Amino acid sequence: MKYIICIMLLLVGGSTWANGNFDAPAGLQWGEKGDSLIQKYQAVKVDVDSPLELYEIKKPPILPDSISEIYGTVDKKYGLVRVILIKVIHNDAFGHEGIESYKRYKKILSDKYGKPESYEYSGRMVYKNKSEFYECLAYEGCGGYSSFFSPSNDGGLYMMLKGYRRGEGELRIIYESKEFNKAQKEMDSISEEKDKAAL
Repeated sequence: MKYIICIMLLLVGGSTWANGNFDAPAGLQWGEKGDSLIQKYQAVKVDVDSPLELYEIKKPPILPDSISEIYGTVDKKYGLVRVILIKVIHNDAFGHEGIESYKRYKKILSDKYGKPESYEYSGRMVYKNKSEFYECLAYEGCGGYSSFFSPSNDGGLYMMLKGYRRGEGELRIIYESKEFNKAQKEMDSISEEKDKAAL
């Protein structure tokens, strides 16, 4: 299960709302290399099949309150380009803890970066019972709690509640540096060239 979540952390595409530059969270610095993350923050490399490297950062300089896990995505050329903060949520069938955490961090980020564009709804189809909050979030079109912040240059910041099963989910806060989209485009270009050569 954790491997699947790690793949998802790498595959979540660049935010289409991302048009500003945010400082990296948790006291981290954009551009840091994987070796630096290992030496300074006891990071552990996660084995995933991707050109981008993924590290679980065990001891960041500043650990935000109630955050369970921090992951960093590292590009070989640009270094650290994305940081994902995760609050794991258990035994919360009605979504009370998840929604309160989402609102808390949304307010903190809104005070710092301005009002986001948000999509917040639940129970539109299939999972309509209030105790099926996370099942609904996991089912496309049923529910979603997401906010997208729009600063002024390149980069991005967005947050979302993810559902997995009854009472189980997580809050993700995702920061992307101004280099993230460059790294993504370069990877896409390399992939396209490989496809052209192979076909």
